[in-house]
Amino acid sequence: MAFGKIWSGMFTGSMMGAGAVPFAVMTYACASADRQDRVELNPKLLSVMIGNPQEEIEEAIEFLLGGDDDSRTKNEDENGNVGVRLIREGEYQYFIPNRKKYTLMKNEAAHARVNRVGSRKYFAKKMAGDAWDEVEWAKNDREKFPNDWLDD
Repeated sequence: MAFGKIWSGMFTGSMMGAGAVPFAVMTYACASADRQDRVELNPKLLSVMIGNPQEEIEEAIEFLLGGDDDSRTKNEDENGNVGVRLIREGEYQYFIPNRKKYTLMKNEAAHARVNRVGSRKYFAKKMAGDAWDEVEWAKNDREKFPNDWLDD
């Protein structure tokens, strides 16, 4: 079973008001994509899984394939459509152009957090001189900055 990130901006961006089926299909696509951001979307299977008629699933996929001039990201498909959410690569094979960008966001946030903690340690150590106790720092740091120690 796979998982994927869904960002709240998907619900407040240019897809807002598109209806439940495109959101269900896009959520399934994000959760089911492989490491190369590719996913298999079979409308007959999705119809059973999501609980909507196959025609509605096919319309949702077509909507996600279409361009969107209001999209926050301006990905283009081979036809020059701007703002595409999916790119068809085969009968049921699709590429999700924005998935890597949103998947890496967590890593950037975690990296920034590590840098913040490291900077605090460095300057505290520099000010304390040679009498630095790393164990004591870690204890104090967790108490002062508890959110920096939460797992994402």
